Amino acid sequence: MEELKVSEEYKKAYNHADMICTHMPHLLKGMTLPENEPSEYTRGFQDRVAQFEKEKDAIKLFSVDRLRDRYSKGRDVQEKDQKRDMEKD
Repeated sequence: MEELKVSEEYKKAYNHADMICTHMPHLLKGMTLPENEPSEYTRGFQDRVAQFEKEKDAIKLFSVDRLRDRYSKGRDVQEKDQKRDMEKD
């Protein structure tokens, strides 16, 4: 299997963008990247910002109720078992 390698410039840009996305996301609104110069740095920065936007969208769509509906099918059985254990004590 072929190993994918990225350049040091790409890693550096990705890490810089990660720091901004994590600690100072408000700065992303005012930032612009040079469009006429497609470099590894620009690509790394854009990739991390795109990933950040996907993460933001996923958080907006997250619903605790939907998780409960999906994963709590056996919940009643588990609650009954816990009540029995408490009654034994």
